[in-house]
Amino acid sequence: MNSPRLVGIVILAFTGCASVPLPPEAASIALVPGSSAAIRVHRPRLLTSKGNLELEAYVFRQFNADTTVDSHVDLVFLDGSGRTLRVETVSFWPRSLRRAARMPEPHAYVRTAVNIPNGTTTIEVRGHDGPHRDS
Repeated sequence: MNSPRLVGIVILAFTGCASVPLPPEAASIALVPGSSAAIRVHRPRLLTSKGNLELEAYVFRQFNADTTVDSHVDLVFLDGSGRTLRVETVSFWPRSLRRAARMPEPHAYVRTAVNIPNGTTTIEVRGHDGPHRDS
């Protein structure tokens, strides 16, 4: 494979088919990426794999960041009025992303099962620097 080293993480293995339609309650949910000082979240999307709803995204090191080892991704589930319904913390691997001298950038890949709270209209997929909080 001539792509950059892709390291899978998180809770589920890379199995199943991404072309399965989303369930109706998930099809209209907006996904909003958010960056932190150390990491940039790119292209979050929902997909169905083996009957489970999953969220995936790419994580890149910000150009001026010294380290990414204390960073993680927060999934913030919001209702139509912007009220937070739940926050989940998701790690990525490798924890330390090196600086890129040229494209393509080194990156991590996040893929995790999600249980969407009733009333969710938006999921913010935010980079967060600092300690992981229990969710």
